[in-house]
Amino acid sequence: MLDDGLFLGTSPSIQEVAVREEWWRHNVTPPLDVFSGWKIFLVESEVTARLVVQHPNQSVTECSLDAGEVDRFLAETQMALAELHDSKRE
Repeated sequence: MLDDGLFLGTSPSIQEVAVREEWWRHNVTPPLDVFSGWKIFLVESEVTARLVVQHPNQSVTECSLDAGEVDRFLAETQMALAELHDSKRE
């Protein structure tokens, strides 16, 4: 349903719900050309999270994560990249 609602699938009613409920926030696909065609969604509750991934022309895979795990990983990655950038400037 996320794919159909976000990527102009065949169901206008699902697309309307996707806009109204702001499903775009579940799309965590990096905006890089190497991820062209990939679909990566994160659906999270207060207790758990599900990362759902589809590589072009392959089946969907998913994994269960702790709530907040993706945010922590992204924050750590951003800090590491900032440190690397700062060390190159010195």
